[in-house]
Amino acid sequence: TYIFMGQGSGPDDRTPPSSGILLNGHWVSTAAHFFDPHFSAVYVCYSDDDGRSWKCNSDGELMILLDWSATYSYVNEPTATEVAPGRLLMMMRNALGRLFQAWSNDNGETWTRPQPTSLASSTAPAQIRTLPNGHLLVVWNQEGEEEVKRGYNRTRISSAISRNGGSVWEFFQNVESMHEATRVEPGPIRPLRPAEYYFNPGLPAPEREVEHILPATFHGRWSYPSVFVMKDRVLIAHTYSYYEEHPMKAQLIHSREKGFNQKLKVLPLSWFYGGKEPADNPMLKEAYEPAKP
Repeated sequence: TYIFMGQGSGPDDRTPPSSGILLNGHWVSTAAHFFDPHFSAVYVCYSDDDGRSWKCNSDGELMILLDWSATYSYVNEPTATEVAPGRLLMMMRNALGRLFQAWSNDNGETWTRPQPTSLASSTAPAQIRTLPNGHLLVVWNQEGEEEVKRGYNRTRISSAISRNGGSVWEFFQNVESMHEATRVEPGPIRPLRPAEYYFNPGLPAPEREVEHILPATFHGRWSYPSVFVMKDRVLIAHTYSYYEEHPMKAQLIHSREKGFNQKLKVLPLSWFYGGKEPADNPMLKEAYEPAKP
């Protein structure tokens, strides 16, 4: 779980800016807490008596420490899985352009400091699962820095497989996407925000990066994957929304107004391996040593 803290606005009640994109001449939101003034941190609760009582991890809240005693960054909406007996892997949402991860070697009682993965990400939650064969599956919003700057936030849900416990990720696929690329090279570890944004009326206009501002004719938005693994298939549900022009008014209609905002896909396990039967990679060494009993 996670906690968040901080003021919603400053002493002058200045509200954060809103990000968006011009879609067929209309301004539409691409917001995803890019300018959220709050700070958040992750902690773990676990039960060893079938849920009758709960304990928190003993080493405090998890957050990103970029520079000792100087620069911190938030994490929230974590997802975790058991990689080996007693060894857990957690991935966390943040705003630095990548998924971050932390490890536990004692069933979640203590954790390493969050560290960056090699997975490019918008500020959106992921889901990680252990497959029946022991490999790991991650499903997340894979976006690069240039895409987010142009307003393409949450426009690609991807999947990847790790066959050595979370060190190397392979078989990048797009579960849903506006883009052809299935793998995005992660950028620098730094705050990632759209270039097109505005403040409330009466406040100064922001300095915009013009090269990243492009009009669009279609904009979809899908995120928050929910992943359920079965023996030979995987179920992925995720939010889904788009805009279409009103037939009479100068307005755009959101898909939620039409009564839906979710998709479900049922995919064979082989799909996540490029259409072939799952197998180990003999070139990869295990990235961990099994926990001692």
